[in-house]
Amino acid sequence: TEAAHCIGKLLTHIGEDRVLWGTDAIWYGSPQPQIMAFRAFQITAEFQERFGYPALTDARKQKIFGLNAAKLYGIEVEATRCALRADKLEASRLEFASFVHDGRVAAPWQPRGPMSRRDVLSFMRAGGRIGAG
Repeated sequence: TEAAHCIGKLLTHIGEDRVLWGTDAIWYGSPQPQIMAFRAFQITAEFQERFGYPALTDARKQKIFGLNAAKLYGIEVEATRCALRADKLEASRLEFASFVHDGRVAAPWQPRGPMSRRDVLSFMRAGGRIGAG
């Protein structure tokens, strides 16, 4: 509820073109769980109607996650994306992904707990034991 109010107020009063994603992951580890949570996050229809907040669409999330920052820094997104696809780092990532796929190395990030509503309910039914269901 608090997050919906916070994001809703930012989008309503500041505008979707002026909200940027940020993280303090340097202190607390990978931001991947936060990214996944924000990707799944929605402002309810009730809050949209009651408070006038806009829906948190995929297009708005894309702006918040990076398109707004790219605009701020003058980055041409498509040109940069195309250049990145052809660089050595991307080639290394693809090679690493093949190693993960083949089982030669462990995946770098694995969920360590319930990741969906269904997982949480199964987790609770199992008395808080991961893997039971």
